[in-house]
Amino acid sequence: MRQEAIQREEELAEQYGCTNHDEAGNFEIVTCWWYDETDPVYRPSWKYEEGSHIVVVDDIRSGKMLGNSELFEPGRLVQINNDKDARPPRTYYYLLIKRSAERHTRKELRNALAAVDVKLDYSSQYLRPRVIDAILRIWADIDYDEV
Repeated sequence: MRQEAIQREEELAEQYGCTNHDEAGNFEIVTCWWYDETDPVYRPSWKYEEGSHIVVVDDIRSGKMLGNSELFEPGRLVQINNDKDARPPRTYYYLLIKRSAERHTRKELRNALAAVDVKLDYSSQYLRPRVIDAILRIWADIDYDEV
C-alpha cells in the first residue's frame, strides 16, 4: 500500500474520532482492500458507492475463497480513492467499522444466509431487513444501535 493511502487512512480515523484501533467495541477506519487492473479478482463492473455497508471476506487468492476465509466486521464505506499515479492504477476502499473481539468465517456467513433461505452471492446486494439482520447477528458482541 502506498504511503498516501496510509496517510489518508490516518486522516479519516481522526475525522471520525477513532481511537484504540485494535480494541473491541471501538471504531476504526480500515483500508480493507484495493484493486488494481492486474489483480486476478478485479472486475471493472463491480461498483461500490460511498455510504454502502459492506462485509469484506478476506484471504481471496486468485479469485477463490475458502470456507475459513475471515470476515471483516460490517462497515460503512466512507471513502473511495482512485490512485491513477500508481502502476498499475489502484482503487482504495476505506471502511468505518466497529471492532469485534469475535472472529468469523465465510462459512458462518453462508450458514447465516441459508438460515433465511438466501444463497451467498458476491455480486448481490442484500437489502431485505431479515437478510441484513441475519448477517449482523453473526457478530454478537457489536451493538448496531450505536453504529
